[in-house]
Amino acid sequence: PATNYNYLTAVDDINAPDMYIPLMAFITYVLLVGFITGIGGLNFSPEILVATGSSCMVLTLLEMLFLRLGFYVFTPPRPVYSLDLLCFISYKFFHTSVIMLTRLVLMRWLYVCVWLALAASHGFFLLQTLKLHWQGSNDQKQMVFLYLVA
Repeated sequence: PATNYNYLTAVDDINAPDMYIPLMAFITYVLLVGFITGIGGLNFSPEILVATGSSCMVLTLLEMLFLRLGFYVFTPPRPVYSLDLLCFISYKFFHTSVIMLTRLVLMRWLYVCVWLALAASHGFFLLQTLKLHWQGSNDQKQMVFLYLVA
Protein backbone atom coordinates (compact mmCIF):
# COMPACT_ATOMS: atom_id res chain seq x y z
CA PRO A 1 0.00 0.00 0.00
CA ALA A 2 1.54 3.23 -1.16
CA THR A 3 1.20 6.25 1.07
CA ASN A 4 0.81 9.76 -0.22
CA TYR A 5 4.23 11.33 -0.34
CA ASN A 6 4.81 14.60 -2.11
CA TYR A 7 8.02 16.49 -2.63
CA LEU A 8 8.16 20.18 -2.03
CA THR A 9 8.87 22.37 -5.01
CA ALA A 10 12.44 23.40 -5.76
CA VAL A 11 11.66 26.90 -4.51
CA ASP A 12 10.63 25.55 -1.09
CA ASP A 13 13.16 22.71 -0.72
CA ILE A 14 16.84 23.11 -1.52
CA ASN A 15 17.20 19.30 -1.76
CA ALA A 16 14.39 18.82 -4.27
CA PRO A 17 15.55 16.75 -7.25
CA ASP A 18 15.93 18.65 -10.49
CA MET A 19 17.68 17.88 -13.75
CA TYR A 20 19.94 20.94 -13.97
CA ILE A 21 23.12 19.38 -12.57
CA PRO A 22 22.65 15.99 -14.28
CA LEU A 23 21.95 17.66 -17.64
CA MET A 24 24.97 19.96 -17.40
CA ALA A 25 27.11 17.00 -16.28
CA PHE A 26 25.87 14.95 -19.25
CA ILE A 27 26.78 17.73 -21.70
CA THR A 28 30.16 18.20 -20.00
CA TYR A 29 30.85 14.48 -20.20
CA VAL A 30 30.09 14.34 -23.93
CA LEU A 31 32.28 17.38 -24.62
CA LEU A 32 35.09 15.95 -22.49
CA VAL A 33 35.04 12.72 -24.48
CA GLY A 34 35.39 14.78 -27.66
CA PHE A 35 38.16 16.90 -26.15
CA ILE A 36 40.13 13.90 -24.89
CA THR A 37 39.72 12.17 -28.23
CA GLY A 38 41.08 15.26 -29.99
CA ILE A 39 44.11 15.77 -27.75
CA GLY A 40 44.82 12.05 -27.56
CA GLY A 41 46.06 11.95 -31.14
CA LEU A 42 42.94 10.29 -32.54
CA ASN A 43 41.05 11.93 -35.36
CA PHE A 44 38.21 13.97 -33.92
CA SER A 45 34.92 14.11 -35.75
CA PRO A 46 31.49 15.34 -34.66
CA GLU A 47 30.19 11.77 -34.95
CA ILE A 48 32.12 10.99 -31.75
CA LEU A 49 29.93 13.46 -29.85
CA VAL A 50 26.76 11.99 -31.34
CA ALA A 51 27.82 8.42 -30.65
CA THR A 52 28.83 9.24 -27.07
CA GLY A 53 25.62 11.13 -26.35
CA SER A 54 23.42 8.46 -27.90
CA SER A 55 25.11 5.57 -26.12
CA CYS A 56 24.95 7.42 -22.78
CA MET A 57 21.24 8.11 -23.23
CA VAL A 58 20.49 4.50 -24.13
CA LEU A 59 22.50 3.11 -21.22
CA THR A 60 20.89 5.55 -18.78
CA LEU A 61 17.42 4.61 -20.01
CA LEU A 62 18.26 0.91 -19.69
CA GLU A 63 19.49 1.52 -16.14
CA MET A 64 16.29 3.39 -15.34
CA LEU A 65 14.15 0.59 -16.80
CA PHE A 66 16.06 -1.95 -14.67
CA LEU A 67 15.44 0.16 -11.57
CA ARG A 68 11.77 0.68 -12.42
CA LEU A 69 11.39 -3.09 -12.82
CA GLY A 70 13.05 -3.61 -9.45
CA PHE A 71 10.79 -1.05 -7.82
CA TYR A 72 7.78 -2.70 -9.45
CA VAL A 73 8.76 -6.15 -8.17
CA PHE A 74 9.64 -5.05 -4.64
CA THR A 75 6.95 -2.33 -4.29
CA PRO A 76 8.30 0.26 -1.85
CA PRO A 77 5.87 1.94 0.58
CA ARG A 78 6.61 5.33 -0.99
CA PRO A 79 6.26 5.88 -4.73
CA VAL A 80 9.34 6.41 -6.85
CA TYR A 81 8.80 8.84 -9.69
CA SER A 82 10.55 8.17 -12.98
CA LEU A 83 11.93 11.69 -13.45
CA ASP A 84 13.34 11.70 -9.92
CA LEU A 85 14.93 8.33 -10.57
CA LEU A 86 16.39 9.63 -13.84
CA CYS A 87 17.79 12.61 -11.97
CA PHE A 88 19.38 10.44 -9.27
CA ILE A 89 21.06 8.01 -11.64
CA SER A 90 22.22 10.79 -13.98
CA TYR A 91 24.44 12.28 -11.30
CA LYS A 92 26.97 9.68 -12.40
CA PHE A 93 27.90 11.96 -15.30
CA PHE A 94 29.22 14.55 -12.85
CA HIS A 95 31.43 11.97 -11.16
CA THR A 96 32.56 10.57 -14.49
CA SER A 97 33.50 14.03 -15.76
CA VAL A 98 35.57 14.74 -12.66
CA ILE A 99 37.27 11.36 -13.02
CA MET A 100 38.13 12.10 -16.67
CA LEU A 101 39.60 15.47 -15.74
CA THR A 102 41.70 13.97 -12.96
CA ARG A 103 43.00 11.36 -15.36
CA LEU A 104 44.34 14.15 -17.56
CA VAL A 105 46.17 16.04 -14.83
CA LEU A 106 47.05 13.62 -12.02
CA MET A 107 49.39 10.70 -11.62
CA ARG A 108 47.92 7.22 -12.04
CA TRP A 109 47.82 6.26 -8.35
CA LEU A 110 46.13 9.54 -7.41
CA TYR A 111 43.67 9.11 -10.27
CA VAL A 112 42.75 5.65 -8.92
CA CYS A 113 42.19 7.13 -5.45
CA VAL A 114 39.90 9.82 -6.86
CA TRP A 115 38.06 7.20 -8.92
CA LEU A 116 37.47 5.00 -5.87
CA ALA A 117 36.34 7.93 -3.72
CA LEU A 118 33.88 9.25 -6.30
CA ALA A 119 32.50 5.80 -7.10
CA ALA A 120 31.94 5.17 -3.39
CA SER A 121 30.31 8.57 -2.89
CA HIS A 122 27.93 8.05 -5.81
CA GLY A 123 27.00 4.58 -4.53
CA PHE A 124 26.42 5.97 -1.04
CA PHE A 125 24.29 8.79 -2.46
CA LEU A 126 22.11 6.35 -4.41
CA LEU A 127 21.78 4.02 -1.43
CA GLN A 128 20.76 6.78 0.98
CA THR A 129 18.42 8.46 -1.50
CA LEU A 130 16.61 5.32 -2.60
CA LYS A 131 16.50 3.90 0.94
CA LEU A 132 14.13 6.75 1.86
CA HIS A 133 11.45 5.07 -0.24
CA TRP A 134 11.65 1.91 1.89
CA GLN A 135 11.54 3.48 5.34
CA GLY A 136 9.63 1.23 7.71
CA SER A 137 10.15 -1.90 5.61
CA ASN A 138 12.25 -4.79 6.93
CA ASP A 139 12.26 -6.98 3.82
CA GLN A 140 15.76 -8.36 3.20
CA LYS A 141 15.17 -8.79 -0.55
CA GLN A 142 14.47 -5.08 -0.89
CA MET A 143 17.69 -4.20 0.93
CA VAL A 144 19.71 -6.61 -1.24
CA PHE A 145 18.22 -4.93 -4.33
CA LEU A 146 19.23 -1.50 -3.02
CA TYR A 147 22.80 -2.61 -2.32
CA LEU A 148 23.05 -4.13 -5.81
CA VAL A 149 21.83 -0.89 -7.35
CA ALA A 150 24.26 1.23 -5.36
